[in-house]
Amino acid sequence: MHWMLGPGPLGVEIGMYIVIRRYTGVIKPQDVISRVTKDFVPIISKTEGFRGYHLIDTGTDVLASVTMFMDKAAADNSLLVPSNWIRDSGVAALLPNLPQVTPGEDVA
Repeated sequence: MHWMLGPGPLGVEIGMYIVIRRYTGVIKPQDVISRVTKDFVPIISKTEGFRGYHLIDTGTDVLASVTMFMDKAAADNSLLVPSNWIRDSGVAALLPNLPQVTPGEDVA
């Protein structure tokens, strides 16, 4: 599942800041995927500087998300969006472990 805005002005893709979250021990991955698609993507896509979102199903009990922002400031401003949604939506029961978070600049 992915969602992404188009390229920047004049069709040129601009630099992005990316946050990867890796969730292990996921209970009922298909339920999580469904809820993320239906409920979370509309929320994160409205954050300032949002560029795109991908959710990766490894086929085991691991899900990974890749969220792209215009810059580090936009990523920093949205840091609590995923954790707040997980807590408030009840999805926390399906994600028993804290995610491994890897942020960084898109360099290639």
